[in-house]
Amino acid sequence: MIANYYDCGKYKYVIYAIAVLLTLLIVGYYCIGIYVLANDYDRFKEVELGCDTKIWYYILMCLIINLDKIFFRDCNSYEENLRLNFSVTALEIIMLVFGGVEIFRNDNCITTNYNDFLYTGLWRFALANFIIQMITSLFFSGKLINYLCNKKKIDVRVSTEPFEEIDNMSLPNNRVERYNEYYSHGNERVYRVESNV
Repeated sequence: MIANYYDCGKYKYVIYAIAVLLTLLIVGYYCIGIYVLANDYDRFKEVELGCDTKIWYYILMCLIINLDKIFFRDCNSYEENLRLNFSVTALEIIMLVFGGVEIFRNDNCITTNYNDFLYTGLWRFALANFIIQMITSLFFSGKLINYLCNKKKIDVRVSTEPFEEIDNMSLPNNRVERYNEYYSHGNERVYRVESNV
């Protein structure tokens, strides 16, 4: 749809560069995550016994669950989009709460007994994930609220005179479009309906 309004040919190298940069960031994120999970596992097991922290499991779940944002796509129907947005937002909030509990619940115990653990890659990667999830939780919550509130009132013309049948299949994404915006107020009836456009 953007291609209808803008000439994307001018910016194709910028788009390619952004796509390559995003791909490298995602690959780097997963490489660093897998590395810290493997490298700091023994140290984590010691801290887990002393302070009952589950921070290693939090990072593992983050690596698995962050795939939903990579493959996130809007669907054609309002109900499917609503379910998708709600489930992704709920998952982000649950992981944000889990991460906050695991990072800050045992902070005093870890600082007192295992202070060097705070300087490991595992702890820093967990903090980075927590910050990323705060941002994505706010983004997806705002998107869900905007999606729920984005209903427009559309005038639908119902006339006593016969008119041409509208082909519903020609409407993009099963959305309702305004039909014949200008009409007279003679013997016609106008209904106001809710639409999800």
